[in-house]
Amino acid sequence: MKANKFGVLLIALFVLSGCKLKTVVNVNEYYAPVSHIEVYSFNQQLPENIIRIGSIEVGEAGFTKTEDCSYEACLSAIKNESKKSGADLVHIVHIKEPTSWSTCYHITAELYKYADNQ
Repeated sequence: MKANKFGVLLIALFVLSGCKLKTVVNVNEYYAPVSHIEVYSFNQQLPENIIRIGSIEVGEAGFTKTEDCSYEACLSAIKNESKKSGADLVHIVHIKEPTSWSTCYHITAELYKYADNQ
């Protein structure tokens, strides 16, 4: 009986604690937050007048609800965190689509600032 209660408690803990995306931001230097950010796909040419200020990874944080880790949700999280860092431009460098092991997207991007906006 105690083992069943422990199992139910453990499952409830996982479900309640892992309902959001995992976001890892690495920024060399933070700038003033911005209200607009440009997003470039991995196959788009980047402008020449930019400097790299960091990177960001967004993906699954354990038992994440499927609607919380769609491509759109991941991209929204990337935009929001990038704006806070002061980045002007986000360059998507890797997209891992959901698999049978994970129903979540995992997106890696680099953050850039226009050289004349420092």
